[in-house]
Amino acid sequence: MAISTSSAKSNHCSLSSNYTSIFVLGNGDKCYANSCYEFVVTGKTWDENQDSCKEKGGDLISMETEAEWIFIKDLIQQIPIPDGNEWHIGLNNQETWEWVNGKTLDINKWQKGEPSGDGNVAAMSKDYSPGSLGLFNDVNNLISKPFICELPTGKTNRQ
Repeated sequence: MAISTSSAKSNHCSLSSNYTSIFVLGNGDKCYANSCYEFVVTGKTWDENQDSCKEKGGDLISMETEAEWIFIKDLIQQIPIPDGNEWHIGLNNQETWEWVNGKTLDINKWQKGEPSGDGNVAAMSKDYSPGSLGLFNDVNNLISKPFICELPTGKTNRQ
């Protein structure tokens, strides 16, 4: 099932999905700035999900700007996920919260009362709890969740 969006301009990427992805990326419809995104609804642990993204030439998503966060927040509202309501993202606690690309967390998108200290990685809420659309929650890295890979524009997903 492809979901189109008019937010992406002239970026193009050609990624073929595997059976766990909800849709195939292509023609720039899931690209923003210099990245393309793959949304995988049958995820595993945070580390396994990060390894899966690395195998494709990317990482779990790092959202460094308000505009990128809005783009992703709006996309995840369109994607049904079978279990749960959160997506693993590339934010982890290394004494301070930072993205897997090494950049510091510069946007404050935590849910109320988060990070609570009960987890060392972050997940992005689709729409739960009320008022938390797209906000972050710290979670245990061993809990399986869907995930979002970020790949540089032009990368091809290897089968």
